[in-house]
Amino acid sequence: MKLFIPALGSKFVLTKPWTFKLHDEYRNTKFWKAVHGEADKEVFYYGYGGGGYNTSPVPTATATTKAFKTAKPIPTTFPKGTVLWLERIYIRKGAGDFDSMSFRITKGGLVPAGRFWVKLEDINGKLDVVAEVIDKYPNGKFSIQIEEGTKYMCRCRGGGCQCDRATWPTYKTERLIWVNNPNGSRHGGRVASIERSTDSTGKDDLTIETHAGRLRDGYDKSFDNMEDLLTWAQKKNFTQAHIGAFITQYEIKKFQAIKDKSECEA
Repeated sequence: MKLFIPALGSKFVLTKPWTFKLHDEYRNTKFWKAVHGEADKEVFYYGYGGGGYNTSPVPTATATTKAFKTAKPIPTTFPKGTVLWLERIYIRKGAGDFDSMSFRITKGGLVPAGRFWVKLEDINGKLDVVAEVIDKYPNGKFSIQIEEGTKYMCRCRGGGCQCDRATWPTYKTERLIWVNNPNGSRHGGRVASIERSTDSTGKDDLTIETHAGRLRDGYDKSFDNMEDLLTWAQKKNFTQAHIGAFITQYEIKKFQAIKDKSECEA
């Protein structure tokens, strides 16, 4: 087993069948029914006592409340060619029993569509050796971002802070970005990012950024090709100067990324 931590949103395809234990828990209910139907379930009783909830197959002093049905984990096998989308990773110190990964299967696949979670014990040494990552952005990730708001400054003195927005102009920042390896899955780490900022004073700056800034609030949309990015940039009224500067920067960074890859493989 090789250490590999996938990014959320990663897409996998099974190169061999994968067998795991599907647990009967409310987040798996719909998927359980879609795959296995209404399997026989044991009746348990539950109640609060002894510092926590206790369960028992028969009524006890601390488990006498409302009955519910549950089932033991059921072995489930997905065939070769099944496509999975990773939606959630849950790992928390001191809560190893809940370590899990959640997946989504879309309609039209080899198994019923739905969402489900699997314990980490069925991932390590099992899924990771029968699955391959399908690159969502084979040509890099193209993004358009728009942020609007009012800048402000906080002056802190004598244990207190005063934040002033009124004296600062409103602004609008527009970004066009290309990231060569958004998931770290390819050689090179090149980024092309052109940012244009305007404010109510009429100031207009077009700058070249080596790294894309994080967007707190605003419009953020990603694409897997340049054509769609440019179409949306025009719809959002990006200037031709902005678009042209981005294309130039993209060509430079793309050439460098190709060179990086060839040097790594030499």
